Amino acid sequence: VYFIENEDYFPKKTFMHELDGEEFEFHDERAIFFCRGVLETVRKLGWAPNVVHCHGWMSALVPMYLKKAFVEDPIFDDTKVVYSVYDQESNVEIDNDMARKSIITGVSEDDVELINTASVDTLHKLAIKYADAVIVGSEKISDDLNKFIVDSDKYVIPHQNDEDYVDAYDALYDELLEEVEVYS
Repeated sequence: VYFIENEDYFPKKTFMHELDGEEFEFHDERAIFFCRGVLETVRKLGWAPNVVHCHGWMSALVPMYLKKAFVEDPIFDDTKVVYSVYDQESNVEIDNDMARKSIITGVSEDDVELINTASVDTLHKLAIKYADAVIVGSEKISDDLNKFIVDSDKYVIPHQNDEDYVDAYDALYDELLEEVEVYS
């Protein structure tokens, strides 16, 4: 198990706020650091993932980075991306400069246009745009986000109960892996 660690962005054992309840700053930079850090770690270790499954807004840049910035990297040649969307804290403040900050080699202003007005929902939309498949991980998501998912024409697994989700996810992975050459 590897951990992406940075005391400036992830100084405590909590995810969104200080122990006293005060919200962390720099959610945009924290997400960018996390997403790039994970992908760079995978690349440096030489792992060639068949499927990258991203969960929630903190990982929302990964699908775009894989499809745009890392598209020429042989490690990620056949990698499929699944994004799980959740009804997460929509009150999280994300800097509107996140679009500019998230541009790296291979990513253009047009690629990040969805997050010019940054929010949890626009980050979800960005991830959905670049993912190969989408899983709705919460019983309720916003109507706007649900419409975006439906209009995306992606392979979508609607919210599943605790008894059924394993079979649904297994079927999705099987379908995605049929499209790529899997090395054991």
